[in-house]
Amino acid sequence: MVYNSFGDSSERESESLNAQNNESNTTLATYSTFTNSQKRLIVFLTAFTSLFSPLSSIIYYPVLTFIAQDLNVSLEMMNLTITSYLVISGIAPALLGDLANTLGRRSIYIGMMMVYVAANIALASQHSYIAWVILRMVQSFGGSATIAIAYGIVGDIASPVERGSYIGGPGLGGAITQHLGWRSIFWFLAILSGFCFTLLLLLFPETSRNIVGNGNVATSGLNRTLLSFLSSNKSPSVNNATLSKRERKISLPNPLTSFYTILKKDAALIMLTHGTLYTTYSCIQASLSLLFIEIYHFSVVQAGSIYLPCGVGLFWLLISPARCSTDYKLTAKLLNIVIDELRGDDLSKFPIEKARLRNVWFFVILCAICIAGYAIPLTLQFIIGVTTTWIFNALQTLLVNLYPDSPATAQAGLNLVRCAMSACGLAALQIIINSVGPGWCFTLFAGCCLGTIPLLWMESEWGMEWRLARQYEEIL
Repeated sequence: MVYNSFGDSSERESESLNAQNNESNTTLATYSTFTNSQKRLIVFLTAFTSLFSPLSSIIYYPVLTFIAQDLNVSLEMMNLTITSYLVISGIAPALLGDLANTLGRRSIYIGMMMVYVAANIALASQHSYIAWVILRMVQSFGGSATIAIAYGIVGDIASPVERGSYIGGPGLGGAITQHLGWRSIFWFLAILSGFCFTLLLLLFPETSRNIVGNGNVATSGLNRTLLSFLSSNKSPSVNNATLSKRERKISLPNPLTSFYTILKKDAALIMLTHGTLYTTYSCIQASLSLLFIEIYHFSVVQAGSIYLPCGVGLFWLLISPARCSTDYKLTAKLLNIVIDELRGDDLSKFPIEKARLRNVWFFVILCAICIAGYAIPLTLQFIIGVTTTWIFNALQTLLVNLYPDSPATAQAGLNLVRCAMSACGLAALQIIINSVGPGWCFTLFAGCCLGTIPLLWMESEWGMEWRLARQYEEIL
């Protein structure tokens, strides 16, 4: 029986009392007691919330020129709003990721959405450039940690073999700006994020294993969904004996823990590879509309629509089944390992690095080829969207496998690396384009992507050895 916060009725109240006396070893051994339908709802809400981190950037790029004109500043000064956004994007997950491990995912998610909604309302009515820069940083703080915490949620509810299956609006900005003005973009984001906030408040359950275990510990207070309060006048009863068995670890959050993961060999190679590809992807997205407006004299709507092929490619991959889980199952089959989807596999005896990186090198090569000639046909944008999303999913799923006890903290470390690298890349982007032209600029980026293949090979060959050595040190 499941004691998560989807429904806390009086019937479940009596069930929780019976569970204390009749708790079976099978239930305790089950990795997650959330049902498949509950997992799908959790993943849907998580994906919806994670949408705002990339959307805040993609919807912003096509209208930079028009915002600069209205605020009477240069385009170079507007680029500082991108850099400042990325700086906070690197710092916020380091603070909030560990906090989510301690206080729970639900409360942090709700708090972030409140900040994000308020920031968008303020941006929509702002006329000062200084205030604009500050509010973009506040917007980043509210939205940037959603993806890091999302991977923590996947680690909470999904066993190793399931994680690849659960992990995974570009032209909208231009269209809205053309017809309603650029301020309407932020009203749109405020309304959409407000709706997301309402759904989280009503339906999103607490998943942190530090609070609900594998899902069979009832919740109370802010960790309990609003829907459960509305459906029952009484809060669920949780026995002290049950909680003591869980040995909940309550400690002050330490944002430095995400920095420690960067120094570990097995995680460092993943983060460096991801950071290189993310920097390239960010530079493409930031320059695409500006280059097409300058070279081909595109309108605002046309400038926004050129992001659609990449977005369609990304969306197609997100809705396609299996993905990383297929490589996991194939690796297990080759090694004659029986997969335990119910309780989760013992990764100390499974080469998870080889499983997750099985086909990534192929997508890196294909992505690099498309990046080198990305400005020619827009169909290449579709392939870039597919390949980068596949690579990001594989690397981030692997990172969750490497740090099953603190996945949000590990993702925060990754976010710090990739945001720092992309901020440097974006700062140098216009200088490189002015020096060698866009063609050679992105050929250089493509070469950097190919340079990550040796890193992937090292992780695949020696990653398991490094992981086991690190885990042994942590035990000592």
